Amino acid sequence: MFAYCLNNPISRSDPAGNYSNFSILVSSPECAGQSKKLIDLAFGIGERASISEGAISLDMDQELDVVLYLSEYYGIGYICDAIALAACEKYCEMYGRDFLLSTICVSYEIEEHIYAYLWSKDLRPLPNVLAAGFSMKKILTGRYSASSVYDATRTIDIYEKDVWDNGIGTQAWIFDYRNGIRNCYLGTEWDPWAFER
Repeated sequence: MFAYCLNNPISRSDPAGNYSNFSILVSSPECAGQSKKLIDLAFGIGERASISEGAISLDMDQELDVVLYLSEYYGIGYICDAIALAACEKYCEMYGRDFLLSTICVSYEIEEHIYAYLWSKDLRPLPNVLAAGFSMKKILTGRYSASSVYDATRTIDIYEKDVWDNGIGTQAWIFDYRNGIRNCYLGTEWDPWAFER
């Protein structure tokens, strides 16, 4: 009955429906035994996230082996959904409120950083996406080296304050923070676009 949340409806709930394909993965018939163990590994990454007021941070150097192992079984997107869900839960437990950005938004930012990070370590090709603020064109034309992409992505820092820096090319623009603010914050002082909504 609670397969969508790994039989933990208290800790792994999302009443606003803010996480994406992860629910499809964990409710699939294949999610049993070994699959549950692998998903728990992905949740573990999120549970190890460094949390501070207004911020979620992940150390990719520390998590590299687990991410590579999990990516052999699941797509990076699914892994990032689990990481984001666990990190956002940890944030809520520590501060008694939801993180400003939705789990989907956090997952997307983690995913883009991971793709760029893996590319910088020559472990995966870079998909045709914006990766951690580095456009494919700039990377492929040599304007950004693998070492500069590595330096920018080895720690994934997601800050609530970045929603206020919403010009073109900023974190808020690249990762669509405008549409990533949780419903409970829309139209409040936390929402930089409240006057437009």
